[in-house]
Amino acid sequence: RLLELGADANRIVVTGNLKYDSPEPSRAPELEQLLANAAAGRPLLIAGSTMPGEEELVLDAFARLGGGSRALLMLAPRHPERFDAVAATIRRSELQMTRRSEWPGDRPPPESLPDVLLLDTLGELAAAFRCAAGSFIGGSLVPTGGHNPLEAARFGVPIAVGPSTHNFRDIAQSFDRAAAWRRVESPAALAEVWRLWLADPDEAASLGARALELFERDRGALGRTLALLEPLLEPVLESRPA
Repeated sequence: RLLELGADANRIVVTGNLKYDSPEPSRAPELEQLLANAAAGRPLLIAGSTMPGEEELVLDAFARLGGGSRALLMLAPRHPERFDAVAATIRRSELQMTRRSEWPGDRPPPESLPDVLLLDTLGELAAAFRCAAGSFIGGSLVPTGGHNPLEAARFGVPIAVGPSTHNFRDIAQSFDRAAAWRRVESPAALAEVWRLWLADPDEAASLGARALELFERDRGALGRTLALLEPLLEPVLESRPA
C-alpha cells in the first residue's frame, strides 16, 4: 500500500508483525483453578472475541457437539457492553450458564455443573487459552473481519476460524499456507471440527503444534524495528541536554 501511494521502494523495510511479539500472559492460578472446577474433568473449548449474531452460531455448534456432556464452553464476547445481552442469549438456549463475574470459583456439585462459562470480565481471555483443548476465533462466522489467532497459537491450542478474516489478512494467509488452523463455514462444520479434536487428541495436538511453530517462526519484528530506529534516534538522544 505504501508503494501504491508512491513511496520509494528502497526506503521500505518490512520488519514483520508486532502482534507476534506481544508478551506472554502471566500465569493466573486463580483462573486456572476456576476453570478446572467448572470443567470437572471435561475438556475446555473457548470461543473468544465473538461478535453480534455469532454467539447463537457458536451455541448451535456446541449443542450439535453434545453440549455440556462433552465439554465446557467458555464464551468470551468481544465487547463488554454486550455481556448482559449474551447472557440472555445463552439462557434462551436452555444451556446451564455461569457468569465468571458472579462465581467465586468453588467446584459446583455434579448436578449443577455449567455447560457454558460466560467470560464477562476483562483481561483474562489470553491466559485462559493456556487451559483450552480447542478454540474458535470470533468475528469470523459473521462478516466483521475476525480477530487474530495468536493468543491461542502461542499455547499450541488447535484453532477453528470462519471465512471472515480480512482484519488480519496477512496473518490469516500465513495460517492458511501452513495449515495451522481449520476453516469452518457453519455451526455444523464447527461442531464437526470440535468433535474430531475431542475424539482424536493427537490430531488436535498436531494442529496446535503447527500454530505454535508458525507463531514462533514469525516472531522478532520488535527487535528488527528497534534496530532500524536506533540510528535514527541516536542523533536526537545525543543532542539532548545532560
